[in-house]
Amino acid sequence: MKTLSEMDLLAALDRLIPAYSPGPDFAAVAARMGRVIPWEYDFKFDAQLNRTAGLPDLRSFWHDNA
Repeated sequence: MKTLSEMDLLAALDRLIPAYSPGPDFAAVAARMGRVIPWEYDFKFDAQLNRTAGLPDLRSFWHDNA
């Protein structure tokens, strides 16, 4: 989402929660959902991991302004 839409967010969660649960614990369900819902700063974390390993930065897959 480029802009926050509470209705769209709730609709997405209504589909995701049943699709990725049950799980052994909250962390497992959250990790499963996190694979399809990009975190706002995911590309910055991945870029830091690459720099630490001596690899080039990755462009963000989800963010237009990265």
